[in-house]
Amino acid sequence: MKETGELQTIIEEIKLLIKYAVSKEDRDKANALLEHYRANRVALRVLKEFYSSLPEAREEPVSRIVHMERRQGIFLLGLSAGAHDYIFFATEDHAGFLGEYQDGIGDEEILGFFGYTSSESFLQLHPTLAEFTDFSETWKINKALCPVCLVAIGEHHHLGCPVEVCPWCLGQLSRCNCRFEQMQKEEITSDEDLEQFETLLEQKGRICFEEGQGPVFPAAGDGLK
Repeated sequence: MKETGELQTIIEEIKLLIKYAVSKEDRDKANALLEHYRANRVALRVLKEFYSSLPEAREEPVSRIVHMERRQGIFLLGLSAGAHDYIFFATEDHAGFLGEYQDGIGDEEILGFFGYTSSESFLQLHPTLAEFTDFSETWKINKALCPVCLVAIGEHHHLGCPVEVCPWCLGQLSRCNCRFEQMQKEEITSDEDLEQFETLLEQKGRICFEEGQGPVFPAAGDGLK
């Protein structure tokens, strides 16, 4: 988990947004749910995005967040607020609004990513949010996720994750020199360089996340050679 200071900053930002986005009589409810999710950085991203772009004339506090899907560290979440339900996608660093639940998912890339053929098929499978588990419960029981980029066992880390193991030296990929040696460059400075390095990783065989992997920090005085 990222440092407590960063989470606390996000929490304070959400509290300020609630103050202006939610009616006075509902603020206690909104802040209670925020407290419920204060250690869940993905839920905090969703709450911040929701209260930052609350639909006009709707001063509705969030009452529930549910876990719909998760793939490669990206979550598809449902959110209930007053008489309305919404859909968001989120990672540990970003959240995006996908629309009202009754309209399904209009983003074809998101639909395909999570294995749905159309918005209609999604709604046929999941007509309401009632069937889904509260995200706080899912977050508690799902311990088999990378502690940094949140991918599951058997999935590739997000490129740059400090937990990923280098397939060449079996050290920490984000700190070893293998990327420079394989690219025959002294530094990686562009998106094209990153794409080329990712291709080399795929060719070598990326090491997926497995139980027991964790970020490795160098000892004092240690650094890149």
